[in-house]
Amino acid sequence: MRTKALLCAAAFAASVAASKADNVYSLNIVGYVNVPVVANSMYLLGNPLNTSDGLNNVSNVITTLPDSFDTAYIAFWDGTTLQPEETWFAGYGWYPATTALPPGQGFAFFTLGGSGTITFVGQVQTNYTASLVPGINLIASAYPASLSLTALGLVGWNDTDYVARQINWTATSLEYDNITYFQGYGWYDNGLGDGGPITGPNLGVAEGVYYWNAGATPVTWTQNFNP
Repeated sequence: MRTKALLCAAAFAASVAASKADNVYSLNIVGYVNVPVVANSMYLLGNPLNTSDGLNNVSNVITTLPDSFDTAYIAFWDGTTLQPEETWFAGYGWYPATTALPPGQGFAFFTLGGSGTITFVGQVQTNYTASLVPGINLIASAYPASLSLTALGLVGWNDTDYVARQINWTATSLEYDNITYFQGYGWYDNGLGDGGPITGPNLGVAEGVYYWNAGATPVTWTQNFNP
């Protein structure tokens, strides 16, 4: 899927390609991101923009969806499985509408019967720090640019850490591409015959991924960007 991203601020302008986000426009680092989705599918996503109040309530992050998205829902990883937290009801909105979708936190979006566009609105966040616990973490870049794993701060902390990137998910198909970190080498993309770049593939704007921390202790993920 071809996509384009454009971020503009005073003396900063950049154009980047994103694998899943479409039509990213920002002025003074405030803007929106459109993500196209199709019916009866699951998408691993992350909010790439911070709301002005910093609370990132789901109702302010994804303010509206088409009526065809009725009963679409958002689920979070609880360390063992995906747990539904928010449901969209046509003509009403999100329920219970108490969940935060902060930049950096990944989540699963189940479209059910709806096809269309998810729109995120807010401000670009240039600094982010998170603790990735041993085992599986569902994450997304807090910064809205399509960059490699290492450029996004996922430098690889332990031998055999890996990133599981969603390829396809429907009611009958579930596919991931695992990109594994090997100490002394870098990232190796198992889905490519040549392993891909050692810095890892570019993640799309608003793309969520699973990160497997192979170590016994949490690691600190830091993102610092200065547009």
